[in-house]
Amino acid sequence: MSVGTGKENNRFHYLDGLRAIAILLVFFHHTFSFSELLSNRGLNTFANFIKYTGGSGVELFFVLSGVVLIRPYLRGLRKFDFRKYYLRRFSRIYPPYIVAWLIAGGVKIISSYFPNWYSQETLPYFSFVDWLKQLSILNVFEVTYYNGAWWSLSIEVLFYLLIPISINILTSERANIITLCLFMFISLLIAAFCSDLILHTNSYLFKIQLSFLIYLPCFIGGITIAKFDFHRIYSYILIAIGICYLCISLLYPSLNIHNSYALLYTGVVSLVFTEATLINKMLSHPLLVWIGERSYSFFLIHYTVFNFTRHLVALFTHRSLIYYFITRLIEIPLAILASLALFHFVERHFAKNLATANFFLPSKQMRIY
Repeated sequence: MSVGTGKENNRFHYLDGLRAIAILLVFFHHTFSFSELLSNRGLNTFANFIKYTGGSGVELFFVLSGVVLIRPYLRGLRKFDFRKYYLRRFSRIYPPYIVAWLIAGGVKIISSYFPNWYSQETLPYFSFVDWLKQLSILNVFEVTYYNGAWWSLSIEVLFYLLIPISINILTSERANIITLCLFMFISLLIAAFCSDLILHTNSYLFKIQLSFLIYLPCFIGGITIAKFDFHRIYSYILIAIGICYLCISLLYPSLNIHNSYALLYTGVVSLVFTEATLINKMLSHPLLVWIGERSYSFFLIHYTVFNFTRHLVALFTHRSLIYYFITRLIEIPLAILASLALFHFVERHFAKNLATANFFLPSKQMRIY
């Protein structure tokens, strides 16, 4: 299996490696509920570390979005065309989402008409109106997603909507590294404030806006990398600051722990752009690229498969260790298979410059250039 940078086709394959890490973190977070068990034993700090680190795959995805979506325009590699940009974004993310939306609705119908203790505790009863409301990726309605992982899609879409403004600001002569560092500092303060404010608001639309502000440092971190090349030492400094912030925020949650991952992953992503050959080579491993290129399909479908499996097994058993092990034994391979099918039959036909698109399963014949 050959390894390369992927720059020849304007795709950095080591970023696909980072996407693989991000989706594996999310997958682990939704599969194993260690944090609740640790909390029950009084290990709250460690429980929060496990919980938020698993969920931090979302923060890594947000940083990567800030880099990948804006970098070509800020580096003069592509001229921004409003119409073409949004058509490309729509065709890239919506077809797989539609299929995942249909499947999620089907699972909710099954769980509603064949209820058990799992569906009564965790799954909302199927409503055709609520299901239709989720057809829009940007969830502007006060509705519970039929797939619990989709909450971050609204935040991602809000970032898409702000990209034209971001490009206009960042292509001006005043957009220097000091300005962006100032924006980053202000966004960290705003995010810390909003993480407390969101707990005291009843407005659904306001909650979406606050959620975006809570994760804003991730996008600004990615935008900064898209605009400027970091010296390696500054990447390490950001990583160190992120780790220190994480340790402090575990003790003082009001500081917004998501800020720590924004700083940490900004440092990590900027580091791989400094031609750190060993890191790039590891992240560009064909298996990681293969996983990373399927990360969106994994994200869209795995939680629905988990819900279906856990509901199905709950029809025959009660909550117990046996139930836990049976569901995980079934749901993990089933979620992987469903994700691969979604990618192979839908997503890959709307994506460009993929290195492993024609391989349903990993193969020694894969070549990453």
